[in-house]
Amino acid sequence: MNWKYIFFLVIGIILSEIAIGQEVHEKRFYPTRLYQKGGHEVKLFNNYYMEGFDSGFRQDFYASFLQVLIGTNKNLNWGIDLKFRSAASSSDKTNRFIAFPFNNQTRMSGDERVDYRRIGFSAIGPRIKYAVKSTAGAISILHAVYFPTLDQAEGNDNFGFVDWEHLQFFNNLFFEKKINGNSSYFIDAGLHLENTGSFLFNDESGYAQLLVPITLIYNYFPSWKQTIYGLVNISPRIGLNDSGSNVNALGGAFAQAGLGAKYFIRSWLEAELLYTQFFNFGSNSSASTINLGFRYSRN
Repeated sequence: MNWKYIFFLVIGIILSEIAIGQEVHEKRFYPTRLYQKGGHEVKLFNNYYMEGFDSGFRQDFYASFLQVLIGTNKNLNWGIDLKFRSAASSSDKTNRFIAFPFNNQTRMSGDERVDYRRIGFSAIGPRIKYAVKSTAGAISILHAVYFPTLDQAEGNDNFGFVDWEHLQFFNNLFFEKKINGNSSYFIDAGLHLENTGSFLFNDESGYAQLLVPITLIYNYFPSWKQTIYGLVNISPRIGLNDSGSNVNALGGAFAQAGLGAKYFIRSWLEAELLYTQFFNFGSNSSASTINLGFRYSRN
């Protein structure tokens, strides 16, 4: 056995892991950091939302976001988002993962345990992200606009709701602060205007809502490859319902908490798994999400 060959092989692997570890460490606090010119990121994030009611009714939504971010310089990035949705409802709350498989099923045909199922690419839109100078911590701001692409997405006689039919505007401020070498915290404060329907501009009936989501995340890094984090989110919202004769403002909020983990498969490929549970839905329903994401990045 050639021990010299084995020795140099082991040393090479160790040095390679150290180099990858240093590269990953630079990317670890990526939510607020921007890519240099020539750098880019491609992220696929999958969210599965499940809500069951005591009456026996359940409603599931699956959303897949393909997001591309390209570096112009260290202070400005731009990109584009594409959203795919699948929605379904059932009169049997024990009927799990009804948003799968991906097909269209009207209320009058198909699986008797599923009331309807609807799929489609529901939105596309540009995004821009820029850095803000601060001595308190790393800060960046994101703006995005989603243009609807799915016809009658809010439902008709054959299908129920799958997504909004009108413009959506997203504004988010990201802040993060390193606590020590093994931990950090991250804050995401948003201002979202969803379904800015034609009634806002053309005096037609419709519904729109304003959300102010605030998310706090604590990150712990067991190693350079791994991140474990806890998440708390609250989203106050105001809904505007225009019936054609008057406008009603509806207030409310939803909140969720969750646990997640990230793992660098390679220095340029990161996987993420997250579970959240909603905890202010009242006594007649419960909701949770399962999330799986992959991020490819080059800088």
